[in-house]
Amino acid sequence: MLRGGLPEGARGVFTWSSVGDGGSQAGYAVVDGEGKPIAHRHPEGLADLCWQLKKGMNRPEIGTWFTVRCEVDESGSFRADFDYDEQPSLGAIPEHYAREMEWFPRDAAHTPDWLSAVLERVPNVYLAIRAEPGDQYEDEIGPHLGEVAAAFRQAGWEVRRGRLGELDLSIEWGTLETLSSYGHIRLAGKIDPERWTVLVDLMTQPGWNSGGELYEGNTVTAEFHRPDDDGDAPSAR
Repeated sequence: MLRGGLPEGARGVFTWSSVGDGGSQAGYAVVDGEGKPIAHRHPEGLADLCWQLKKGMNRPEIGTWFTVRCEVDESGSFRADFDYDEQPSLGAIPEHYAREMEWFPRDAAHTPDWLSAVLERVPNVYLAIRAEPGDQYEDEIGPHLGEVAAAFRQAGWEVRRGRLGELDLSIEWGTLETLSSYGHIRLAGKIDPERWTVLVDLMTQPGWNSGGELYEGNTVTAEFHRPDDDGDAPSAR
């Protein structure tokens, strides 16, 4: 498929990466016989073929590769390299790597240090706050991020502004990050499960329309929510 349509003397390099359920990323670079770039699209259907190949090459305790690099020229000469160890640059989050390990398990000997570090950051708690009208809020609807920050700071958490103005929250027994949109603030992170009730008190005492779940692996071990006026709880995940 990659060879089709290559000009005489040209060489193409196709790369494809994926991580769990975090999607995939493909690239295709073609140069002519003098090494000059040529605009060229890769054939359709390659992503599906790569996914089937990735699944088919999965091995017990080893898992499968993250990235494949295929080099081909117009004569049909072909070479493929499979990268099992380097972190792909497609912006996957820790949960995607956790799903990768669920689908394609690796033992410790085949788990790179960077992957172990990423898996350590997989959240075990997901929380959400839905905005609603209230006289206690600065803008008469809330809470907004500043009010959430103030509540956590008062409870002894360290509060910092992270990427794009979101909140990084930390205390000796946990860390959380926010992801906010209009009318909805989500929080995710890792906490000591023994402190779950402390976190629930913090999320409910201000009267917020909030909900949350505590996980062990993929299993919900504790949850809370305060239904809104329509009987629906805020979605934490």
